[in-house]
Parts: sequence; C-alpha cells; structure tokens
Amino acid sequence: MFSQKPKGMITTAVNMTGTRAWPAWNDPTPVTNMTAFTLEALVNPAAKKNNSILSTIMGIEGKFLVRIGDSGVDPNQIQVASSRNLTNSDLKLDAGRWYHVAVTFESGNVKVYLDGAEKCSGNVGTSSVNFGVAHSDESDGKPRCFWIGYSYASDRYFDGQISEVRIWNKALTPEEINAPDHFYQVAAASDGLVAYWKFDEGAGKTIKDQTSYGNDLTVEKELKWVNVSLPELG
Repeated sequence: MFSQKPKGMITTAVNMTGTRAWPAWNDPTPVTNMTAFTLEALVNPAAKKNNSILSTIMGIEGKFLVRIGDSGVDPNQIQVASSRNLTNSDLKLDAGRWYHVAVTFESGNVKVYLDGAEKCSGNVGTSSVNFGVAHSDESDGKPRCFWIGYSYASDRYFDGQISEVRIWNKALTPEEINAPDHFYQVAAASDGLVAYWKFDEGAGKTIKDQTSYGNDLTVEKELKWVNVSLPELG
C-alpha cells in the first residue's frame, strides 16, 4: 500500500475507458532502440466491463507491451508481452485501487514492481526496444507503434484511471523507485527521464510532455477528467 503522506499531491487524473493516447514523436531520438529503460504509471483499474480478454497500459503490440490479462491469464493480472511473455499471480490488481507500476528493462532482463515491491522478473527474449516508431493508425501494413491504452484492437483500451506516465532511458533501481514521493511526482529535468505525461491538465485532448523533448500526447476521444486526492492514506 502507499505510505502515509499528506493528501493532495495529485488532484486530477484521467479515466481512459474507451479512449487511447499516442505521441507523434516530435523527437523520437530518446526512445529509439532502447537497451535499457523503465516504464512507469499510476493506474486504478475498473472492474472489467468489456468482452476483451485483455486491456492495455502502454507499449507496442508485438514488441514490448505492458497489459492486463490475456488468454490463460487472469483478467486483472499484469503481463509484459514481448518475444517472451512475463507474468505471475503476484501481479494481480484489485479494481478500484491505485497502484504504482514500474517495469524495468536491461538488455532483455525485466523486473516488474507494484507499489515499489518487485513482484516478477525474467528475460523477455529481446535485447532492445524501439518505442520511437512513427505514429500511424497501423492499417495497411504500417508498423505497430507506441500507444497508451491501446493495442491491436479498440476493445483493448485501459479500463480505469491513469496518471504519472513516464519513460526513462535507464533501468531504475529499487531505491530510485521507492524514493520519497517518487510514485506521485518527479522533476521534469531528472537524469534519464525522456517522456513524462502527468495526465493532470483537467481539460482538452492534449497531454503535455513535461520533459524538454516536447512529445505531447494526443487523445482520440474527449477525456473523462477525474478529481482525485493522491496519495491515499493507508
């Protein structure tokens, strides 16, 4: 559970149910052919309502994807899907509860953390990942590209709320992941931080990249902004 801290560090989040977001990669350089990285997000999954066997947090279908559920996988269980998939029952999420998710990658070796605790590790069979693929609708043979809340089909959206989405160009250590207030905010100029979307605008269909790279997100449908108070006590 989240540690007890003053409430209100995060006051706005987005309900991603039924929509998706993507960067046009104004500058794809920092996320191209990455041999080490960390993906992070605060997520609050809803009770599953659609008929899809899985939902998507972020990544690229067929390359490196952080998702929930799959054929033969519990529908509320995180899975890292790559050349080899990685999951276990310690990655199950309860609906209606906020989690900090961190996935570190180093030359194919992956660790998955929930609320700062390592829950799963293994090798996913690929030594690098190119997140900087030019954005498209992926139709007519166009290459798969990076999305938040989408992979392969429209029913694989992330069903729930999201905040504090980040990409780093290094595998964060347990100490860095568990640094004070790290779940809820980091400095935009932090060493190795190459994309940072807070999802706290409160209006509109653009999610600003807080880093200097300027890779803002576009969202397909009108967003459902949610008033929150994070961290929660307890």
